[in-house]
Amino acid sequence: MTLVGLHLLGSGDNTLGSAADDDIQLVASAPARLGVIGIAAAGTTLTLAPGITVSAAGKSYTGPRPTIPLASDASGEPTRVEVGSLQMYVIERGDELYLRVKDRDSAVRRSFTGVDRYPVDTRWRVSARLDTTTAGNIAVTSVLGQTEASACPGTLHFEISGLSYQLRPMGEPGKSLFIVFGDPTNGHATYGGGRFLSANPPDPDGL
Repeated sequence: MTLVGLHLLGSGDNTLGSAADDDIQLVASAPARLGVIGIAAAGTTLTLAPGITVSAAGKSYTGPRPTIPLASDASGEPTRVEVGSLQMYVIERGDELYLRVKDRDSAVRRSFTGVDRYPVDTRWRVSARLDTTTAGNIAVTSVLGQTEASACPGTLHFEISGLSYQLRPMGEPGKSLFIVFGDPTNGHATYGGGRFLSANPPDPDGL
């Protein structure tokens, strides 16, 4: 509900702000020119425009100096830059860097009244057995169109109305399972990305 931007960062300088000629265009509440994000071999940095004040890593910065180093999420916790109601940070996906922007005062968040969902039906609560002989990796494609390998602890086997089914969950051996599945209603009556389900770690018998 707070995500308002996901911007690909190019090498060199990327101007940042709400002005129409900025390389990275933020929401209208942002300064017209917030600063410049620099991408270089030495690292990623943010140089603020004169008079612009932000907070990052527990400190306050006012432009044009000093330059703020921006750690991406690849090394753990990214450097989060806050200005007004906006928060932004760099994420790394494959060989590319993106700026993820969130707004705690976004229109979607302010107008949220609850999740529209179907009633809970316990008939869909089933038991499954995890066959660990098929453990390995499965390919997962992100919203950015990038495909990465995710750990898969095996294959889940279960029955619904007398019919047998199989699912390949994600997760490390012995840890909680993350399951993604779908049906023909995806993108029409339900979310296009499918269903997302978390399950407790299986017992030693795979149940």
